[in-house]
Amino acid sequence: MDVVLSRVIKGDTKHQRIVLGVIILLLVCFLRSVAHASDQYNVVVVESSGFKAYEEVLSGFMSTCNCNVKKVVTLDQNKIGAGVLDEIQSLKPKMVFAIGSSALELLSVINDIPVVYTMVHNPKPKLEEKKNIIGVTINVPYEKQLSTITKIFPKVKRIGILYNPNNAIITKSLSKAFNSAASLGITLIEGKVQNSKEVVDTVDTMDGHVEAVWLIPDMLVASPELIEYIILYSIKYKIPVFSFTDKHLDLGASLSISTLPADLGIQAGEIARLTVYEGITPNSFINEAKYATVMINKVVASKMGFVIGDNYKNKDTLRIDLTKPSGVY
Repeated sequence: MDVVLSRVIKGDTKHQRIVLGVIILLLVCFLRSVAHASDQYNVVVVESSGFKAYEEVLSGFMSTCNCNVKKVVTLDQNKIGAGVLDEIQSLKPKMVFAIGSSALELLSVINDIPVVYTMVHNPKPKLEEKKNIIGVTINVPYEKQLSTITKIFPKVKRIGILYNPNNAIITKSLSKAFNSAASLGITLIEGKVQNSKEVVDTVDTMDGHVEAVWLIPDMLVASPELIEYIILYSIKYKIPVFSFTDKHLDLGASLSISTLPADLGIQAGEIARLTVYEGITPNSFINEAKYATVMINKVVASKMGFVIGDNYKNKDTLRIDLTKPSGVY
């Protein structure tokens, strides 16, 4: 480098000064990249399984966390329980990133290392008491979902919703949707169920009483067998189904509202950077997703004869900014 610089300086021509400037700029960029890499903190990632979606989460996380992923551990029959926890302690990471409910459940016993999580529907209430665990849920607030549904399907006024009233977390989360329904001109018709037979019986009595069925991620209702039964019923009686996952669109659902894995990873990475790297105290340890994606199955909606709002007739996919009142754009 010294030889190159001396040769350039001796000539002192305009061309050589430009070359010198480029060399200095490249050197500065190199030194900054080295400093940035040395300034990153080590993270161990624990995935609940080897799902492709989890890879998308991790990619999003790495784009914003300003961290160095030291190791990725995927939970399986060979890596569960104490063995994973011992491995984490031996690696001495600055933070652990949990992807999925099983990973979070395992890591919830950690007290001396910050844990950031995502891809979890409803973190256990006890996590609110732990100040070293923070993350972002996969949930889209129900009142936001309802507002979006009314904009896309303005003619739908009576919506049936199935859920287990013994699930305190879901019941509490739904309360805002019930409160906002009247102002949106919507009547929510509750189907409170406590077992699979009650789900089937409730669905069988819906025809003539509801104009659509709204599926939420209630474990009792969302089993593959019951989802298939509900969607087949909806097709038979031309009652559209609004779901929490785009996987149900292929089965015959008319609309899905869900969060993208990459978006959740990006948000989790931002939380990690702010709390672990920058040392900023969070306002909340359980955070809702900032963005959601809406997908419309126009083929099914058309066959059922349902009108799609004018602003959405030419759109198959929409994005919701959950931090803004207007939401859809």
